[in-house]
Amino acid sequence: MKSKLPTVLGPRSDHADEGGDRVAVMAALRKLPGRQRDAVALRYFADLSVEDTATVTGCAPGTVKALTHQALAAIRIRLREEPDDGE
Repeated sequence: MKSKLPTVLGPRSDHADEGGDRVAVMAALRKLPGRQRDAVALRYFADLSVEDTATVTGCAPGTVKALTHQALAAIRIRLREEPDDGE
């Protein structure tokens, strides 16, 4: 399953914008609760399946799906509220 996150970031005008987007996404990730951050990191950065993420985190696949959904929703909100937050 592909993340819908890039659609939130909008069109890119050049590579400099891409770096700013990455900083904003990483800042939003740092603000997530640990389990949500773990689910996103394993699913999208480590490219693990839902089942493999569930095994690594010791929870059910449905929990991985719920955590990922909640985390991506929170990231979308943060990016809309704090587009230039480069913590």
